[in-house]
Amino acid sequence: MSSSAKQKGNRLEYEVAKFYQRKLDKDARRMPCSGALDNNKGDILKRIWDGWSDECKSREKIAIYDWWEQTVRQANSDKPVLFIKGNNKPILAVIRIEDYFDMREEILDWRNMSLEISNPAWKSNND
Repeated sequence: MSSSAKQKGNRLEYEVAKFYQRKLDKDARRMPCSGALDNNKGDILKRIWDGWSDECKSREKIAIYDWWEQTVRQANSDKPVLFIKGNNKPILAVIRIEDYFDMREEILDWRNMSLEISNPAWKSNND
């Protein structure tokens, strides 16, 4: 891999870490020696384990299934997520369909629970 390709990959890792910092984990950062640690093969180091293993790929030519296989291997028992970026393209997150629908279900359950908590009369009047 050329040094410019490595720099492009590092930039994507920094961008993904910044998203984590803004949205989920203020201490998240790019993994030093990306993927070289035995206990964390992902590209993002997070303070709090969240059950997801992050792999970042930024290339001109997208090889999504090859990258996906690497992401799954490295994830071990965590859920794999692959962040990809082509030249002058937005960052995309690739996850398994089962993980996507599990997340949607968790969000819906959380919303329903918070509606019941915020308005207990709604439940008793609509049973």
